[in-house]
Amino acid sequence: MGHSHRIPAPVTAPEQRATQPPALHPQQQPPPAQPEAARQFPRQGTWHAERGTTCVVIRPGAASPDQQGTILSTGIGRATAGAKALCMHLAMLPPGTRGTPHFHEGHESSIWIAMGEAEVWHGPSLCGRTVLHGGDFLYIPEGIPHVVVNRSETDMMVAVVARTDPAERESVVPVSLPPHLDGLFAVPVAAAI
Repeated sequence: MGHSHRIPAPVTAPEQRATQPPALHPQQQPPPAQPEAARQFPRQGTWHAERGTTCVVIRPGAASPDQQGTILSTGIGRATAGAKALCMHLAMLPPGTRGTPHFHEGHESSIWIAMGEAEVWHGPSLCGRTVLHGGDFLYIPEGIPHVVVNRSETDMMVAVVARTDPAERESVVPVSLPPHLDGLFAVPVAAAI
């Protein structure tokens, strides 16, 4: 018994019209086709050369204490990537430690808690208190004093910190612990241990 293959019949004009999508409103029309050369990306390196930039990969490196009292990993900033308007890195607080109270003059900050929990005292006289859990974001406007505390006895707090200060340390202004937080003097500063 032989096998026969059917070749589909060509589509006729009336069948084509029946399967075409309805016409778009003139404002919804796609842009006119561009010549092939206009749709291609520039040759490798051209885009970067025109703007004077390049992508930079920063591999995780050794963590070190910083003047904010936390332990920072290598990250993005002016020194590591030539950044002009931002820095980003991991900040860590071991169990039972804290940072130092400070604010960033002229720069905004954002924090995303990757793991653990953080108690953040913030605002004028550090009167505001917010507890952050893994997955929480915190925005800190420029010039707002803050201090981070890890009250856990067992869990490391790890956060991704981003700031509009590419130099990272130039805008840090230390502040004193107010009397209502004098109990924090008993909590060791992470960068000092």
